[in-house]
Amino acid sequence: MSPLEKHSQQILAVIGEQGDLTLNELVSILRKRRISASRSALSRFFARRGITFKKKFAGGGAQAR
Repeated sequence: MSPLEKHSQQILAVIGEQGDLTLNELVSILRKRRISASRSALSRFFARRGITFKKKFAGGGAQAR
């Protein structure tokens, strides 16, 4: 079992709050919370859950209402 599993609720909560994070940004946030993680470990963690990260292109997101 991955050491990240014991922090799964916290990790998934961060993604729920800030869904547009990159893996590098998520690693930084987790380190501030004293959760040791690497990009590759997080990638495997999300792969096990079927969660993927897609790069969003500038200009394709926010629109004025």
